[in-house]
Amino acid sequence: GIFMTMIGIDPHKATHTAVAIDDNEAVLDEFTLRASAVQAQRLRDWAAGFDQRRWAVESANGLGYLVAQQLVVAGETVFDVCRCALATLVYTPVCHGFVTPTAPSPPPDARSRRGVGSARMSPTASLPPDVTGDEAEILWTAAGRPFVRTSDEAFADLPDFPWSPNYAEVDGMRMHYVDAGDPAGGVVLLLHGQPDWSYLYRRMIPILADAGLRVIAPDHIGFGRSDKPVQLDDYTFLQHVAWNEEFLDALGLRDISPVVQDWGSLIGLRCVGNDPDRFARIVVANGNLPVMPEGFAPFPMPDSLEPQDLEFPFVVGGGGGGMGVFGEWIAYAMVGRGYMPSVVMRGSIRRGDITEAEIAAYDAPFPTRLHMAGTRTFPSLVNTLGQAPTNEAARAALDAFPRPVLGMFGLKDPIFGDEATRDATRVQIAGAAGQPHHDFPDAGHFIQEDAGPDLAERIVDWIQQTPLA
Repeated sequence: GIFMTMIGIDPHKATHTAVAIDDNEAVLDEFTLRASAVQAQRLRDWAAGFDQRRWAVESANGLGYLVAQQLVVAGETVFDVCRCALATLVYTPVCHGFVTPTAPSPPPDARSRRGVGSARMSPTASLPPDVTGDEAEILWTAAGRPFVRTSDEAFADLPDFPWSPNYAEVDGMRMHYVDAGDPAGGVVLLLHGQPDWSYLYRRMIPILADAGLRVIAPDHIGFGRSDKPVQLDDYTFLQHVAWNEEFLDALGLRDISPVVQDWGSLIGLRCVGNDPDRFARIVVANGNLPVMPEGFAPFPMPDSLEPQDLEFPFVVGGGGGGMGVFGEWIAYAMVGRGYMPSVVMRGSIRRGDITEAEIAAYDAPFPTRLHMAGTRTFPSLVNTLGQAPTNEAARAALDAFPRPVLGMFGLKDPIFGDEATRDATRVQIAGAAGQPHHDFPDAGHFIQEDAGPDLAERIVDWIQQTPLA
């Protein structure tokens, strides 16, 4: 039979090569495809020339996952050369939510392969043990990704969040965004992090919009009013980057001034590094774009996905353990029985006048554990920063960014408030030289909550002082 491989599919490379080999590993033919899931049909047309075929995809996530699932839906037999942190490197009949009643015959040298499955079977979502799948209706993208959708009723009457929802189609799902202000104004893109959603920016949006700017505040896939894949393995750093880039393409946004925080900074700054010409300015408000060596995973993962009685480790609040307790933070978010976004926000927001209704609003997108795969996995995605292509090239492009860059930091943030992290924006990035950077001495990790109106007013003044050339 024919054994075909698609190794290292990456959405940021222009082309990839599929190779057909025989049982003796002799190369029979090659096929080059562009990095797009819609190329799967062309791939199948090419493969039709081989009577017997089996496919292998290395670590089928991101684009590789989409291509693999389209092959499965078309009736192909697909195996994953799997290197997932939470999976063992053994052959098994279950992978990425597709199941077979009995294990198919392993392909040649199947020591570290596991089957994606067979299109003859109905798909079943692969869920953590504390999630049954009965909590809400599971929907499926055409490419075979299971997701859920939070009902509109969950967002009714949230305090200080009057904006009507808007949606862009991204990867077969709805990605929500607030669109406020002048439709013809300069675009300000507000990117949130963990464990929150666009609600984080509610105290800033009116000030920016009233200044004549067009304010776009999306919810990452898995958060807010956006659709939420239910499988933990569906989330990686590069997948979030790809989703955000598709979102920017869908809206046709150019000359963007992003305001980025926490994971919104890692994702947003990677987008800048991938395509600097799309962006007019940058505001880093408690954030950074770190570079990790390829293959490096700095933190251990929980030994089991069984729920545990864990306490919030105050990674960004209270005494502020920061990166020193980040491994505990990964475990708490992933398997902590009592984990909810409101617990984190209550323990981390420093301003004293926030209400319980506002705190509770951070839980609104997540009515059940089935809806929480995105927020449960976000901290652990630090272990995916070493997946190729790493941030190295994007960081170099970011450091060379010639247009204005503003660094705004809360000094009580134990993750991003230290001098070295602030310098990663203010000293390393070319466009940051001579800009009116500002430190907020009493603001913590969630600077948009602790100092949102002041931050927004400073951003408005700065944008007005740095008109587009």
